[in-house]
Amino acid sequence: MTAQGLSSFVVGLNRTNVTEGTNAAKGLTCVCPDNDAFAAMGNLAFTTGNVSDGPASLLATLTRHGLTGSFYTTNFTDGDLIHSQNGYPILITRRNGSIFLNDARIIGSDFIANTGCVHGLDKVR
Repeated sequence: MTAQGLSSFVVGLNRTNVTEGTNAAKGLTCVCPDNDAFAAMGNLAFTTGNVSDGPASLLATLTRHGLTGSFYTTNFTDGDLIHSQNGYPILITRRNGSIFLNDARIIGSDFIANTGCVHGLDKVR
């Protein structure tokens, strides 16, 4: 995931000690904010402090970016409402050739991982 500019997300997984469980899981989709998105939030991946837009922990923020099941971009239908692993609601919107998960735009998609599928996002949700 580091080659796709998603290394801050990996650092966050390591800081919360969930890398091993995440790597062992199958059939997951990870919608990962890219490094620029984390930088805009003050490099959240390198802290354990509160986040400004929701649950107050790095782990809660990271689990909002995990989806149970393999969701490739062809599976995202405009207007669908899905939920993250921790129940966070995600509205799918297709607009001007782009796919948005709430207000985060998918900027890299359908990367194949051992666990399933990975998409890069331009925002931390």
